[in-house]
Amino acid sequence: MIEALPNIQTIFFVVVFVIIYIVEYFNSNRVWKTARFKRFFFHTIFAVINSIILYIPRLLLLLPVLLFTEEKQFGFLNAIDQFYFIEALIGFLFFDFAYYWWHRFNHTIPFLWRFHSVHHLDTHLDVTTSLRFHFGELILSLIYDVFLILIIGAQLEVYIFYKIILTSSSHFHHSNLKLPDRINNLLMYFIVTPKFHTNHHTVVETTRNANYTSILTIWDRLFFTYIDSNDIDRSNMGLENRNLELSLFENLKRPFVRDQNELT
Repeated sequence: MIEALPNIQTIFFVVVFVIIYIVEYFNSNRVWKTARFKRFFFHTIFAVINSIILYIPRLLLLLPVLLFTEEKQFGFLNAIDQFYFIEALIGFLFFDFAYYWWHRFNHTIPFLWRFHSVHHLDTHLDVTTSLRFHFGELILSLIYDVFLILIIGAQLEVYIFYKIILTSSSHFHHSNLKLPDRINNLLMYFIVTPKFHTNHHTVVETTRNANYTSILTIWDRLFFTYIDSNDIDRSNMGLENRNLELSLFENLKRPFVRDQNELT
């Protein structure tokens, strides 16, 4: 089963993406500033490049660690020996808690922000934005995953399940879907919604440096990083002092440029 991990994730990744992309067209919240097909093509290239670059690291680094923890019964969950459901729940909460901090570190540690800022360069927000990550950030995230797996010793199925929910949540909360206010406000007590995450992508630094959680909103509430913004703020997304869309090459080289303002 472990060999099927990349395929299982890819299937869910694509299926959920396509569903939201279609629904988004008929039920959009904001007017698109650029043509949808251009955004789709541009961000799909990001995804293809990332898939090619990360294939070997996942094969040589991630999968052996998953095998090691399972065969050697290594990590916290293997030590406590509880019911499978309890272990799965602890593992899920642990990963989500850890990803909250990983996202927060990506905003507060300058080296990590150099890579993560590429994601925030998008001046619009829709489901294709969930494909827009620099390969450098994903490699660093993979290394972070390895440490998390070694600490928690999660079952393979728990890791797969969390990653499926994580990518599905990313597609959903980056989307341009329009939800009724009553439903959105109810969901935001529990999970990240498009409105919740749009606050995180505004040009206003105070709202951008907030709402870090990936799935469960409880982490932002517990650590006082939840913030709301008004409709005007949510209509202006991206980074400050950026007037032009960067080419794919400029996006990819941006983290390695000493003065990033040269590309803005």
